Amino acid sequence: MTPRAPKARSLVIVTLLLLLAALATTGSQCTKVGDRVASPDEVNLSPDALASSPCVEECIADFRAAQRAENILHRQAIRACRTAPDPHECHRLESERHSVQVHEIARQLQQCLGECHNQGLGHGGE
Repeated sequence: MTPRAPKARSLVIVTLLLLLAALATTGSQCTKVGDRVASPDEVNLSPDALASSPCVEECIADFRAAQRAENILHRQAIRACRTAPDPHECHRLESERHSVQVHEIARQLQQCLGECHNQGLGHGGE
């Protein structure tokens, strides 16, 4: 097996970054209301705790897709660090970037679920 050229690795990483950015910006297409963000303690992802609704299902699907894309990107970046001038520093920086992104994906899920939860709680035109 021949090693990939650095340009090919860079192309894979850039492509995955663009995919992740697209997922983050498109988000769920369901109707959301309110701008309340649930705290981590308020969000329970157990199947029994989540009422099955199209909005919740879409939030979870978006979350899983973003998680998968981020994990692929992280693995590719870690592999690319092997050929970096300072592999340890590259690995450290990538791990920090990955951690920030994982927290952002979780925050987006919490916000999405919180907005789904608030649907239908308005006061009907008051």
